[in-house]
Amino acid sequence: MKMKQSGKLSVLHVLGGLWCGGTEAFVMNMFRSIDREKVQFDFLIHEKSKAHYDDEVLSLGGNIYRIPDRTEVGTVKYILTLVRILLQIKPDVIHAHAMFNAGVIMLASWLARIKTRVCHAHSSDDQNRLSLSRKMFRSIMRMCIYVFATHYAACSEKAAEYLFGEGIVKKGKVNLINNGIDVNKYISVTRDQTNQIRKELGVSDKHYVIGLVSRLVEVKNPLYIIKIFEQIREINQDALIVIVGEGPLKWEIEKELKKRNLTEHVRLTGNRSDVPIIMSAFDIFVLPSIFEGLGIVAIEAQARGLPCILSDGVSLKADLGLGLIKYISLNDENEWIRAITSRPKKLMDSHKIIDAFKDEGYDVKSASNKLLQVYGLS
Repeated sequence: MKMKQSGKLSVLHVLGGLWCGGTEAFVMNMFRSIDREKVQFDFLIHEKSKAHYDDEVLSLGGNIYRIPDRTEVGTVKYILTLVRILLQIKPDVIHAHAMFNAGVIMLASWLARIKTRVCHAHSSDDQNRLSLSRKMFRSIMRMCIYVFATHYAACSEKAAEYLFGEGIVKKGKVNLINNGIDVNKYISVTRDQTNQIRKELGVSDKHYVIGLVSRLVEVKNPLYIIKIFEQIREINQDALIVIVGEGPLKWEIEKELKKRNLTEHVRLTGNRSDVPIIMSAFDIFVLPSIFEGLGIVAIEAQARGLPCILSDGVSLKADLGLGLIKYISLNDENEWIRAITSRPKKLMDSHKIIDAFKDEGYDVKSASNKLLQVYGLS
């Protein structure tokens, strides 16, 4: 692809917001690892207020542009506004991380004559009720994506089939890009850092720490662990939960903890920028999501060598073959309790972890190189 006179390939990422979620984590990992002398990442955001990654984006040299959500202004006005912004910014590449809403973005990008239009699937389902109007919307958006996107990308085959349809996947048109992470951030945490974070969290040596890192939203299902925690503590009185993240369910979680007299046994940290260090305080990681396109946080947990209990709504692709993953149906609460209280061992062999990430393509360098190939750079 031909570069601009500035010498940089300009890429505009379109997201709902720069929250602390899996999609955002993927984009930020790519931003940190790319050669920023050659590639410029900018962001078009629908969130009005400042979010978790805003400051880091600016510190890395990115620009943040804001646009009203399509549901606020209507589809026609949204398209016209988006085209006007794109004609002003003139990116070489537009990269949409907006699931079915990406159909409108691809159309507007085509109208703005952006040559490289990437649509990226990050989830294998959503929680919107499948009414007739919703089904029609999905069909129209999928058609827009098919017609106007020049490249299709996904974190897993399951996510690709959900957004693009089986036809595009079977034709081999989808670029599967692993949600690569910087493994060294997780294996290089020192004992002093671990001791410090455990002290900050009020965790003693006797505690058995169950960790969850996610947005506190229904699809992530954080209340599931709270509801079985009483039975876990009947088996292990030293069990303690650390939940990292923010979201609309936080108030409901606090209410449930108070109702069950569990508040003193659960730590709610909010969003944190030191997740690798916090994970070092965990004894086991849980992810009871209703569905996940991949479950990047489970990848991160394996980088720390943590045994992981995942719902069967999490992609099988999240298992890196390190013997750390166990999938359990959300319908089997007793098996969740047994698995969590069995105290599976951590993996302490950092060389084995590094090798697995390289072999499976989940190291950040492999992922960013594949992304640059999609953009037309080798």
